[in-house]
Amino acid sequence: MSRSRKPDFHECRGAYRHAWFDHDGSGFGRPEFGVAFHVQCFRCGTVRRDVVSSVDGRLLSRRYYYPEGYAWAEDERPTAAQLRLQALKTQKRNLKETKNMPRIER
Repeated sequence: MSRSRKPDFHECRGAYRHAWFDHDGSGFGRPEFGVAFHVQCFRCGTVRRDVVSSVDGRLLSRRYYYPEGYAWAEDERPTAAQLRLQALKTQKRNLKETKNMPRIER
């Protein structure tokens, strides 16, 4: 991975995947058919747009809109195992930083 990346990109591409929340869809046009449903990842900013049939709920199309610097060139794309290792390193670092925070007991 030759270019530097936001650590959040590793989390979204690796072990955790995206953390979606509702997005209002502003800036996107209306679909020709169906109803558009938008969500956005709070870590990396990726927006996912699903177009769903209002008749039977089938997914008609899905498209992702990635932030600048998210996509890798083919020759620098890491394996899934490399992404998981990066997520483990990030988690270990984050746990050190939050060591003194109160823990929630289950």
